[in-house]
Amino acid sequence: MPDEPAQSPKGLLNDWRLWIALVLIVVLLMILMLVVSLWPKPPAPVPAPIVPVDQVIRVQAYIDGRSRLAFAGKTAQWFHLQWAAPGKHGGLDKPTVINGQDWFPEWPDIGDAENRNKMVSNKYDHLDPPLPAANVVATIKKIEARGNVNVVQQPKAANKYTLIVEFDDSRQEGPADYDVEIHCSKK
Repeated sequence: MPDEPAQSPKGLLNDWRLWIALVLIVVLLMILMLVVSLWPKPPAPVPAPIVPVDQVIRVQAYIDGRSRLAFAGKTAQWFHLQWAAPGKHGGLDKPTVINGQDWFPEWPDIGDAENRNKMVSNKYDHLDPPLPAANVVATIKKIEARGNVNVVQQPKAANKYTLIVEFDDSRQEGPADYDVEIHCSKK
């Protein structure tokens, strides 16, 4: 068998088998690109829910003397310390307004209708949104308050995430309307 002469590069370009192979490769690449473009894409990642970093509890109350308002979860409760209980001065029955919702605290009426003894109200259980069971820092923004309004207990695990705010109108004569915002920010 005689040796076949080597083909020159120009001879390879005239080989029909090479052209068929090149066309097949190009067609296969185009099919592959089409399949990849039609392949189902994974769903876009769902963004994490936005958690408010600042919760505001607005409280409006008729204060005479000194009282503390405790918040835990979805509840609020007055701890009355001095003079007439919130909303009760002069025999009135004014609501405590929390985030726009009227609450008429119920008192045991021991002594008189103003509840001048140290006592505890019933619980308000509609705080919305509830105070989170998390470490937050509460600060007070006074809208209308002639006396002091201070945070006396920050919520933390040791106190079952209970926030206590004191309204102190004891240095002035008679009652006054108080309007405050309690800002709770995550640490």
